Amino acid sequence: MQETVLPREFPGGRLRRMRTSDCEAFQAYRSIPALGQYQGWSPMSETEAFKFLAEVSQAPLFVTGQWVQIGIADPASDRLVGDIGLYLSEDGSSGEIGFTLEPSAQGRGIASRAVGETLRLMFSATNVARILGITD
Repeated sequence: MQETVLPREFPGGRLRRMRTSDCEAFQAYRSIPALGQYQGWSPMSETEAFKFLAEVSQAPLFVTGQWVQIGIADPASDRLVGDIGLYLSEDGSSGEIGFTLEPSAQGRGIASRAVGETLRLMFSATNVARILGITD
């Protein structure tokens, strides 16, 4: 089931698995100090970013007690413009969500629609009763 839930289209974007070919775009927005200021991550070297993307591209979705990242892509070019982190609690009853979007994609509702689509996905594919989202 998990491999059939992505990609998911929404107006102005696409949720999809992140790939190693996303490395340049991923590093570009993840290296912007203002985007990382309140996040739980810091910029990665090219080697670290490539390894991270290789891992998340194969990571199962919705494993209890673990975070997983999915990409937010431009629907026309499939270029990565951001990512969403998803966490499923140890007991599977709740989740957390966080997101990052590159500045050129901000201000057009892409993040709002991507988060909404991700929430629909999480509620339909898991047994979560609530999902916590913290924004800065």
